[in-house]
Amino acid sequence: MTKRPEKRKSRRIKDPILIFLYRDQLGNKTAKPLDLSIEGIGIETSSPLKISESLQMAIIIGECQINASGRVVYTRRENSGRFRSGIRFEEISERNRGIISLYLEKTQQSRESEEHEETH
Repeated sequence: MTKRPEKRKSRRIKDPILIFLYRDQLGNKTAKPLDLSIEGIGIETSSPLKISESLQMAIIIGECQINASGRVVYTRRENSGRFRSGIRFEEISERNRGIISLYLEKTQQSRESEEHEETH
């Protein structure tokens, strides 16, 4: 399998967090988060999301709830039969963007520390 070239502008961290999606007239659903950046989130769902669909979401990181709106930029079916989608944030407060940034920084530092300990 060949690796696709990276198009993202900001680093992403793959960690379990919780996300709830609120969809117009289609009902609400939970999604499995796959990765997170200050620009958007990758999620897994049991049914496909529509490209360009606008979503309201609540992202739970630890004890913080981040409310944001975003737009689906891609959806693809995975080998598992589930669907992976990328959502770009459209409306998110600077405070919430700061919470994500701090979370990403702390998670990265923690991983680097673990990797350092494993190699020594």
